[in-house]
Amino acid sequence: MADLVAADVTYVVNSREFVPGRGYINEVSVTFGDGADTVPTAGVPLTKASMGCPNVITKAWVEEHSAITDAFFYDYDVSANTLLALNQALAVLTTETPAATTVRMVVEGY
Repeated sequence: MADLVAADVTYVVNSREFVPGRGYINEVSVTFGDGADTVPTAGVPLTKASMGCPNVITKAWVEEHSAITDAFFYDYDVSANTLLALNQALAVLTTETPAATTVRMVVEGY
């Protein structure tokens, strides 16, 4: 199966607020998955500009997602700008083929 790539991800910036000294704080819905493509080892690749912070993301976190199960959940990797699929022991999963999944994130940066 093919890996999910950045072109497979869609974004909706639900809210955007500028905070002096911190930059933008955005609430973003990130949607990916078709039940066939696999989450790459490095995670689902994201695009900074599509999350409302074209230069730098200083921090981001997942608030909720449609795929929460006992088997795995998603977490943001700021160093790689990806969403990692993790199991309950926090091990990275690399064989997940998610159906359509929406992750709501808070993204801070500029």
